[in-house]
Amino acid sequence: MKKSLFAVAATAALMGLNSCTGVPKADLATEVDSLSYSIGVVQCDPRMKDMLSGQFEIDSTNYNALIKGFMRGAKSTDNDEIAEIIGFQLGMQFNDKALKRNSAYFFSGDTTKMLNRDDILNAWVTAFKGGDVKISLDSARMFINNFQQKIYEKNMEEQYADWKKRNEEFLAENGKKDGVVTTASGLQYKIVREGKGQIPTDSTELYVTYTGTLVDSTQFDSSYREDRKTKVKKNNPFKTRPDGGIIEGWKEILKTVPVGTKLVLYVPSDLGYGARTMAKIKPFSTLIFEMEISDKK
Repeated sequence: MKKSLFAVAATAALMGLNSCTGVPKADLATEVDSLSYSIGVVQCDPRMKDMLSGQFEIDSTNYNALIKGFMRGAKSTDNDEIAEIIGFQLGMQFNDKALKRNSAYFFSGDTTKMLNRDDILNAWVTAFKGGDVKISLDSARMFINNFQQKIYEKNMEEQYADWKKRNEEFLAENGKKDGVVTTASGLQYKIVREGKGQIPTDSTELYVTYTGTLVDSTQFDSSYREDRKTKVKKNNPFKTRPDGGIIEGWKEILKTVPVGTKLVLYVPSDLGYGARTMAKIKPFSTLIFEMEISDKK
């Protein structure tokens, strides 16, 4: 039976692709041959073409060049050549296309701002050679984290401007009410029943029952409803669980009022979760707790 014109054309195209890129012939004569071929199939991730297209704008018109580079890397035995190929791959993180993507990430899509590639390349090469970098590794990590946090908070402030204003106005009015105490940090509280115990220290083991709501009356948590107490661990200053700590507003109030106190606590967002979203808690939320502090289970 004669092959269709399509099959002939496809075969010719494949042979042309192989011949111009130096791809060897595969004869699956032995079990080892089949194993080797299977490894090649598995290693060629089906998602690779989508990644190449999305990240590098590489399509079928560039496949010959890609395969040529692939074959060169696979057959290379010269350390200098291997090092150069690896360096080329690392350098692609900072080419024009990658720089635009990274800039969009750091500047939240603001196309008027672009990272400085010369600074990046100078820092990378200096650090790789063990030279005297202008910013230490730890300081650089901290700078990047702080920068990202600042951009994130700016975006959240724009998105939640009305909610942020509502919470600020609530605290301003709440602070004028009878019985409400405002501390130097901005934390507010009102004593319902003053306890007769000692003022807790870092080593005091405490148990807190509470209900937490937002200024719009949304309830985000309640240990009363679940019939549980939150244990604040002894000798692990005000940790509610082994893998996490409590918010700053709680840390302050638990060292301010005596054991046995029942109160309403008003926590400004900067002493709570700030610009973060936590389940039902929106960014810049004032947290209102009806809480009771005990040293007994």
